[in-house]
Amino acid sequence: MSADRRLPALLALAVGALVGALLLAELAIRVIVPQDLAFFDGASIKRLSARPGLRYELIPGGYSPDYIGVPVAINRLGLRDHEIAVPKPPHTVRILVVGDSVTFGYGVRLEETFVKVLEARLNAGASAARYEVVNAGVEECGFDGYYQILRGLAPTLGPDLVLVGVVLNDIQRYEDPQRTPRLAAAGIEPGLARRVHGALLRRSQLYLAGVRGARSLLYRFHVLDISDLYGAPLRAVRPGGEPLARAWESSLGVLERVVDLARARRIPIALLVFPVEPQLDAAAIERYRRDFGVTVPAGALDGEPQRRLRAFGAAHDVPVIDLLPALRAAGGDDLYLRRGFVRFDPVHPSPRGHRIVGEAIHRAIMVHGLVPQNEDAGPRVRSTTW
Repeated sequence: MSADRRLPALLALAVGALVGALLLAELAIRVIVPQDLAFFDGASIKRLSARPGLRYELIPGGYSPDYIGVPVAINRLGLRDHEIAVPKPPHTVRILVVGDSVTFGYGVRLEETFVKVLEARLNAGASAARYEVVNAGVEECGFDGYYQILRGLAPTLGPDLVLVGVVLNDIQRYEDPQRTPRLAAAGIEPGLARRVHGALLRRSQLYLAGVRGARSLLYRFHVLDISDLYGAPLRAVRPGGEPLARAWESSLGVLERVVDLARARRIPIALLVFPVEPQLDAAAIERYRRDFGVTVPAGALDGEPQRRLRAFGAAHDVPVIDLLPALRAAGGDDLYLRRGFVRFDPVHPSPRGHRIVGEAIHRAIMVHGLVPQNEDAGPRVRSTTW
């Protein structure tokens, strides 16, 4: 056989050997150390959205038995919650909580979310009224998405109070606030590499195991920075210069539109401000530096993003519930998500973190009269922060 004919044959043999080795490795992984392919697969509960400001929307009636390690069910209104009566029943006080994956309850059961902890606390002390706290959290959206969610749900649900969950990755550059709000950097259709990566994560246990192992090593040896994964919320606690200043200006402009929309519908509104884990204490900052190669300045402990949001609240007569003090007071390294394949997460609270947050919100809204004691009494909203 000539050299010209041997080369293609050798290439075909090499490719066949490689494919065979990968198939054997895939089989070995499935037998020896099986991986949960459904862990990150949300295809049964969410889909890409064409609505401005929303990358995803939840699928009415969708269900996943094991999304981020927990069962997730979507109701007929497209919310991660129990079925909700429309119109609102008599003797019911309804609170609508708008937010992103933190409100949605990423990695925790519905009953463990701060939304349902708050609902249980309210009903435990109720006399005449029944309280409903509705979870309107949707993953990967920001203030512009909150605007769209509130605009769509308020007429249907008739809330007596709106709580807006503010996470530090909401601090982004948005489009011109005079236009329909939409996150400037967000695209609806992910790129080819991301689609291939997602497809392999859902189908190949070998690929999933490889990604987990490689990422862990790359973070540990400081080849990758955890900021690549959770960049926006961590950038908000670092010195940011002019780009971060523009992001704040843009973000607060869109947040003002959310507040104006609620007031136009005559719905009282308050903000819930969630910290990131490195804001809790010096030990958390050291842990992120040591384990993930992330340099978070000691100034992150000063709570500068929270101060900016409290100032916004004071200027617009909007109550702001700052959750940093409650989480700091609780202490411990188990306030943020560590579940299954999730070894670290500076953004999403654990079940204990959600419980601490839900109890803190309950104390604030009861002490300061943000909800009525029955459906006929309007909330006594005060322009203070807590």
